Amino acid sequence: VLAHGFDRWLGTRDFDKVMFNHFVDATKTKYKIDITSKKKAIIRLKKSCEKLKKVFSVNTYGSLYVECIMNDIDISFSYKRADFEASCADLLARLIVPVQEAISLSGIDKAKFSSFEIIGGGCYIPCIKETLQGIGKVSQTLNAFEAVAKGCAIRSAMLSPKFKVRDFQVTDVNNTAISLGWAQPKATDSDLDEYGTSKRMTVFKQGEVVPCKKLLKFNRSKRFDIVALYNSVDRLPTDENLIGRFTVKKLPSKKQDILIEVRAKLTKSGIVEIESARYAEEVMVEVKEPKPKKVSPKKDSKKDDSGSKSDSTKSDAKDDDTSKDTSSESKTDDSAKKET
Repeated sequence: VLAHGFDRWLGTRDFDKVMFNHFVDATKTKYKIDITSKKKAIIRLKKSCEKLKKVFSVNTYGSLYVECIMNDIDISFSYKRADFEASCADLLARLIVPVQEAISLSGIDKAKFSSFEIIGGGCYIPCIKETLQGIGKVSQTLNAFEAVAKGCAIRSAMLSPKFKVRDFQVTDVNNTAISLGWAQPKATDSDLDEYGTSKRMTVFKQGEVVPCKKLLKFNRSKRFDIVALYNSVDRLPTDENLIGRFTVKKLPSKKQDILIEVRAKLTKSGIVEIESARYAEEVMVEVKEPKPKKVSPKKDSKKDDSGSKSDSTKSDAKDDDTSKDTSSESKTDDSAKKET
C-alpha cells in the first residue's frame, strides 16, 4: 500500500438515499401519505429502490411499484436515469476528490497507471463508472461484492491455527500523522495546553511504512507523562485527536537529571505503544594501567646458545645421512664384482 484516499461520509448508501427521498416526497404529493411514519413502509420502499437502481445499470428508464405499502395504498411511479443522475451531481463531484488524493500521496504520475480497479455495489451505477473514467481506464476484473469478504476470510485463516493457507505479506502505511507531546521541566501552567503538554513532535509521519519504531531521549529526574495525539482530525471519524497518555515512573531518586530512553512503536494495526523506558547512568571508575615488564639480557644469551646448539645437531644429522649413503654405495660395488 502506497497511499490512502477516502471520504468517510460518502458511499453507495448515499445514492440510495437520494432515490429514497425522491419517492418519499413524490408519495406525499401524489398519495398524501408519509412513508417515514412507519418502519415497515420504509424497509419496503428501500428494497424497491435497490431493485430500481439495478435496473438503471442496463436501462435508461424504470418504474417503481409497491403494493399495500401502508394504509392499503399501492404506489406506482416512473423514473428516468437522467433525473436520478442529476440529483446525484453533488455526490459525483465528491467522488473524484479521494481518488485524486490517493494518486497525489502515492507520488506516482497518473499517466503511469494502466487501470483503476473498482469494487462494491457502486460499480453497477453507470454515473459512477462514467465519472471515474475521466481519470483513467476503469477495470472490473474482481468480483465487486465478494472481493472484500474474500480478503477478510483469507486474513482470518492466516491468523487461525486450524487452517493452513499461503501466508500473504501485506505492507501498509500510516494513514494519519501522529505526534508525541510532553511537559518540559521548566514549563509553567500558562505554557501547558489542554492535554498538559508544552512541546510536541511528529514521530510517526503520514505515509510511513508500518510497523515502525522510534527512540526518544529525555533528561529527567522525576516521573513525567507522554501524550499521543493525531496531528489533524480531518481524516478521523470524530473530532477527538487524543490517542492515549503514558506515564514514565520509578526513576531513581537523584537531584540531577539522568538520560532516559523511551522506545515508541506503531503497530501494523495502527496502535501506538510505548514498548520500554529505561535510564542510562554514567559511573566514573578509576582503572589502573599495568606496569610494563622488564626483559633481562641474560635470558637472550641463553636463547642464542640454544639456537647454536640446535644448528650444530642439525649439521651432525646431515653428516650421518651422507655417511650412510656412501656405505650403501660401497656395498653395491662389492655385490657387482661377485656377479661378474
